[in-house]
Amino acid sequence: MVGKIIILPFILISIGLILYDLYTGESHIIAILIFISLTVAAITMRHWVDEKWYQKNSLELGQYETQWLERFFPQFQKMPDSRKSEFKKALATEVFLKEYIPMGLEAIPEELKLMALAPAVLLELDSSKALLKHYNRIVYYKHPFLTPDIQTIHISETHHDDGVVILCIELLQASYINPSKFMNPALYEWCEIALNNDYKKIPVHEVDVHQIEEKLGMSIAEIENYFGKKVNVKTLSKYIEYC
Repeated sequence: MVGKIIILPFILISIGLILYDLYTGESHIIAILIFISLTVAAITMRHWVDEKWYQKNSLELGQYETQWLERFFPQFQKMPDSRKSEFKKALATEVFLKEYIPMGLEAIPEELKLMALAPAVLLELDSSKALLKHYNRIVYYKHPFLTPDIQTIHISETHHDDGVVILCIELLQASYINPSKFMNPALYEWCEIALNNDYKKIPVHEVDVHQIEEKLGMSIAEIENYFGKKVNVKTLSKYIEYC
C-alpha cells in the first residue's frame, strides 16, 4: 500500500514530461528515461517498502477479525494468550501487505483474506525464515477453475516463481464452515510452499499413506479428486500436523 503511493509521483512526472514534450515539441528524453527507471525501481521495491513500513507501524486485528478467528480457526483457539497476540499482529500485517486479485468479483471480503492467510501465518510462526515474503498475490475464483498449468478443474494452485497463490472461494469457505468434511485448500498450498522454501533443506517426516488416509478420512485418490490435481504425500504429511 505504502509502496504504491511512492510509485505514483514517478508515474505522474513521467507522463507529464511526455505530454509536455508532445505539446511543445521540446525534448526531455534523458529526464523521461530517468523517471521511467525510477518508476520501475519503485515497482520492484514496493513490497520491501511496505514490509519496512509495517514493521515500524504495528497493526492490530479488529474485534470482528478476532472473533472470526475464535469461531472458525481452531488452531487459534488452542493458542496461549501470548501466542495469540503474536499471531494477530502477524496476520494483520500480512492482510495489509498482500495484493488480492478477484476473478469475477468486485472486491474481496475481509473474511476471505483471513481464510487465505491464517494458515500461512501459522506456518510462518513455526519457521525460522520468512515464508510469506515472496508470495504477495492471492487470486480468488468463485468456483473450481482451469489454468494453463493445470488442465483439469481444480480448487487451488501455487506459482512459485511469481509468488502467486490461487484459491477457489467455494471450497475455501466450506473448509472453514465444515472442516471435518472439506480439506482446506489454503492450508494445503501453504504447506506446499513451506516444503519448497523454508523446509526445503530440513528433513520432513513423511507419514505413511495409510495414516494420512485415516486422519483425513479419504483415500489419496479421493483427495486428488477433491483438489482436481495430483497431491504431494509430503505436503499432506505436513498438512495433517496442522489440521
